[in-house]
Amino acid sequence: MRQVCGGDIVRPRATRFATNYIALDSLLKKRVDLKKIFISNEWASHKLSRTEVGHEVERLMFDHVYWEKVEKLVSIYEALYAVLRIVDSEVVPTMPFVYELIRLMKTNLDQLKAKEWVKHIKHPLHAAHTI
Repeated sequence: MRQVCGGDIVRPRATRFATNYIALDSLLKKRVDLKKIFISNEWASHKLSRTEVGHEVERLMFDHVYWEKVEKLVSIYEALYAVLRIVDSEVVPTMPFVYELIRLMKTNLDQLKAKEWVKHIKHPLHAAHTI
């Protein structure tokens, strides 16, 4: 797989919040190469190609609905990931800066029609110190 895809799908590194996003994004970027694996002669002769799990993974690789859902998840996580990376950086951002990032993230999520995410971040963050 490393030869066909040009590397691993999951790159091991220390992350606290982005492991799922990184794995899904990598999977999405390598989907064309992953599909090549399942149409190769090596896959046809491999023992996993004859198992139930192998058939299920092969079916997923060619399922357009599955890839559309992965694309939507990656686009939603991307907005969240950008904010989390900045907040988790060595340079501590000011509260107005964080508030502006979250406002932009909410706008991006609205554009992506991710209403289930937006309803969880509807309270003004700058007023948190008053509670």
